[in-house]
This record gives sequence, C-alpha cells and structure tokens, in this order.
Amino acid sequence: MKTYKFILKPITNIHIGSGQELDPTEYIITNGKLYYINQFEMIKYLKAKFPNEFDNLLNTADLAKIIDFFIEKFDEKNRLLWSSAYQVSDDFAHKYQERLHNPQSENPLYQFIRNGLNNSPYLKTIYKDRILQAKTLRYLGDNNKPDIKK
Repeated sequence: MKTYKFILKPITNIHIGSGQELDPTEYIITNGKLYYINQFEMIKYLKAKFPNEFDNLLNTADLAKIIDFFIEKFDEKNRLLWSSAYQVSDDFAHKYQERLHNPQSENPLYQFIRNGLNNSPYLKTIYKDRILQAKTLRYLGDNNKPDIKK
C-alpha cells in the first residue's frame, strides 16, 4: 500500500454538533451576546409584566413578532431569564438579524457538544481528528481527485 503526505486546509468552519437544534425562542442574540433562554421563566416574566400585550401577541401566532417581543422585553440583568451567555462575532449577530424576519428561514441554531457541568462548548482532540478523517473520506468518496503532491 502506498502512502501519501498531504496537507488539509479547511475552507469552512468545522462544526461538531450535539445533534440538538435550538428553536429561535430558546435563544436571543442582543448586545453582542447569545443568551440561552429559560423559556418557562421568560414566559412567566412576560405574562406578569406585559399580560395583555403578551396574550394578544400569542393569539397572532406570528413567530417573528413573538421573537421580536422576546428580544425587546428581554432583561439581561434578570438572571432567572437565561441559563448561560456567550460572546458572538459581529458577523454572527448580523446574520441572526438578517434571518430573523425571513419567512423562509426558521433561524435554528445547531448546538455544539457541551460540558455537562458548566454548559460550555468544547472540542476534544479526538473529535477534531475524526472530523478531518470524515471530511477527507467524504471528499475522496465523492469521486473528486485530490491534489496530491510528493
């Protein structure tokens, strides 16, 4: 068997997901941060502070308006409303805003594998190796001829 040395250069972000897809009502991006919403507490808060407005909004069944309402009324100082928060890039926040009112985009968020103790995303070295291996095999399996140099 002949072996070849080659260098892989990722041209896109490598994402190792947990298989969980977050609904747009489960997170909010505001002020450069992504907040994981505690939906039960958020709904309780909105019903207590804005009962008529919130009930009328729910009757419209307009997801974009409901999400806008969540963002507008979200109080990041109220620690009961969210479980964790992370800085996001300006590009990510901008794409989120662009897709928010696009009827063809459901704006799901694909979640990374997370540490069960502190809910922080992590990538172990073995996963990086596996993803590179999988990407390489997929590339080779798609009948693409790799640019291999000796």
